[in-house]
Amino acid sequence: MMAERVAAAPMPISPIGINKETGFTMVELLVVLAMMAIISGMMILSLGPALRDARLRTGCRTIMAALKYARSHAVTERTDTRVIFANDGKGVHVEEITADDRGEDAIRPVTAPAGRFRRLPNNITVLVVRKPGGDENWIRFTELGQTENALIRIGDDYGRTRTVAVDAVTGRCEVLQAEDEE
Repeated sequence: MMAERVAAAPMPISPIGINKETGFTMVELLVVLAMMAIISGMMILSLGPALRDARLRTGCRTIMAALKYARSHAVTERTDTRVIFANDGKGVHVEEITADDRGEDAIRPVTAPAGRFRRLPNNITVLVVRKPGGDENWIRFTELGQTENALIRIGDDYGRTRTVAVDAVTGRCEVLQAEDEE
């Protein structure tokens, strides 16, 4: 009996005959949309530095992958290889060095996918390649996997840099440090 009374209770009705309890007003919807837009904008702004740092890390990984592949190729093929950094600093690729009929170096690009030209991420540039033999834009690996000590510094448009170091004896490479020069 109590259930029948509750079910039969009249609902409030507006002057135009529409039930007020069934939805949100336009002002409520606009307030919620404005709050969502503000929160989304704050999240996008907070992701900016993380994306810049991710590009720098990706640039380091690209260079390290080319260095590791060149070392591996030199050892497995028993030939010298070198990693070439593009003149504009925006990419890297691997070349094989063999002796021609006259005993001079014959250089040919490595056509395997890991040795092909790889572009660095947007806004990332190789700033300098330092090694004892000079500041050429390449690093050479012998058939034993050895090279010269080398430092490759890359940077972005915001002044942030990373340094990749190559060990002379083992030919292994690592990211030394993260430096913020803002």
